[in-house]
Amino acid sequence: MLAAFLSEAGELDMKDVGEVRFVLDLTPERREEYERRLEQLFEEFDHDEVVPETERTAVYIAVCPSV
Repeated sequence: MLAAFLSEAGELDMKDVGEVRFVLDLTPERREEYERRLEQLFEEFDHDEVVPETERTAVYIAVCPSV
């Protein structure tokens, strides 16, 4: 997935790519809640109807331990 994202983003003007990186300090319970809520948000937007003015938007998110 990361390779696909880098390949796609590499073909774009970087002004068209929104980026954010942050580190959260979460208990295991809060991390589980965070990931569950992200999943719910993705599911909500994934079911939007495709209409003529729809623009395809790629989203890449990785959640991993911070060293």
